[in-house]
Amino acid sequence: LKIYKDSLKEILRVGLPAGVQSSFFALSNTVVQAGVNSFGSVTIAGSTAGGNIEGFVYVSMNAFYQAVLTGVSQNYGAKDEKRINKFIYIPLICAVVAGLVLGGACVLFARPLLGIYITDSPEAIEIGVLRLWMTTAPYFLVGAMECLMGAIRGLGSSTIPAITSFIGTCGVRMMWVLFVLPYFREEWALFIAWPISWVFVIVCHLITLAFVKPRAIKKLREQE
Repeated sequence: LKIYKDSLKEILRVGLPAGVQSSFFALSNTVVQAGVNSFGSVTIAGSTAGGNIEGFVYVSMNAFYQAVLTGVSQNYGAKDEKRINKFIYIPLICAVVAGLVLGGACVLFARPLLGIYITDSPEAIEIGVLRLWMTTAPYFLVGAMECLMGAIRGLGSSTIPAITSFIGTCGVRMMWVLFVLPYFREEWALFIAWPISWVFVIVCHLITLAFVKPRAIKKLREQE
């Protein structure tokens, strides 16, 4: 029983950036929550309830990320180029469809769902409805973002998606709260920071995948 240095190095190379990235999301949400708090207790209640409902959709999106990460990495190790492509694009399509369906369902049944959490404030429910429209209806973007990140990480590149996620989640949201929100003191102007940051990260991941995937495939072919 001993530590195998090469294996440990590979685990840390992929695992550390992934772990740090998770902290980025927590940091960015803290910044946005500070913006939510500035609107008062009604907005806090409505946003929190909407966020709780949104959390159920995120679990579904993250499941597709896990599928892409596992499938791409296993087939990359097995040097199966065709199955790598399948595990990138099929879960991506499924995640987008699932995101549209689940996000649409949350908006369609927004008031009954929010009523589970909020029983004494119609105003807070309306804020929750607004948040679901702004952040949960376009949640298919999170599905696409997660799947692209899983594909990049499955191909052996973990640092780049961590950096782009940091810039997109922390950077974009922080800049939005600090420099845009003061000019538009309404809840929609705060909630829209989420989908804007998702689109930014998706574009970054697409560019990254366009560089990482050909290099990874070339490396596989050289090993055959």
